[in-house]
Amino acid sequence: MKAPPNTARRIAVIVLLTGCVLVGQLCAQYFLDSRVPAAIEPPFKNIVTVITKEHVSSGIPVRIEIPRINLDTIVIQVGLTPNGAMAVPSGPTETAWYKLGPHPGEIGSAVISGHYGWKDNISAAFDSLHRLEIGDTVRVEDENGRMNTFIVRAVRSYYPQADASLIFSSGDIVPHLNLITCEGTWNQNQKSYSKRLVVFTNLVM
Repeated sequence: MKAPPNTARRIAVIVLLTGCVLVGQLCAQYFLDSRVPAAIEPPFKNIVTVITKEHVSSGIPVRIEIPRINLDTIVIQVGLTPNGAMAVPSGPTETAWYKLGPHPGEIGSAVISGHYGWKDNISAAFDSLHRLEIGDTVRVEDENGRMNTFIVRAVRSYYPQADASLIFSSGDIVPHLNLITCEGTWNQNQKSYSKRLVVFTNLVM
């Protein structure tokens, strides 16, 4: 949906982040354990996130490649669920780009999610996302055949009540791509994993 004229180039999207379900619900609230120094972490609290979308300078993403984990799979587009959460991929092997935010390669924080821990031990796209390390590469191809390359700058885990503003927004003019999935222990009663994993990357300029 295009923004009304009076919003110029910015779209404010309020995202209420929910827990992660094994098949139908992916993570979008985050955790407080990190592979970067804890001192740089902000206070975490459960709040809404305002996402600012700059002008589109890259095409719609259609494929993601992560050499470290031998991943090469399609990217679909998703928006919000009726309860205000980021929608998720329908199948285990595809990933999902949040289309109400920036395109990968555009200034701001683009977000791509993928499943972890699919039922019946079926492999999921982001099962091995936790193996990524600082300096690893992520490549995203758009609909025009353009390939953008990103470098991992941090890998962090968060608790469900955490503030997700670091994932969906940024205060600089750098193109970011953030990858999100679940991790930890599956809670059968809550139908949710105990942790959320986020990989933060920057575009190779």
